[in-house]
Amino acid sequence: MNDKTERKRLAHQLAVRNYHKRQAIDALAYALERLHQLPRGDKIPAAVIGDVDMCIQAAIENLRDV
Repeated sequence: MNDKTERKRLAHQLAVRNYHKRQAIDALAYALERLHQLPRGDKIPAAVIGDVDMCIQAAIENLRDV
């Protein structure tokens, strides 16, 4: 492979990794926002726990792809 092709391939690979990292960060940020919106001292509703769990799982999957 010539240098130009190799550089393009590496740039694409880096862009894909950065995309997956960004998706993971966005998922974790959403989970934290959901938790932050809850009133203090209240029980955490099952729907919020499900949302947070789903976001964390999505973040893990995105980081696995990196």
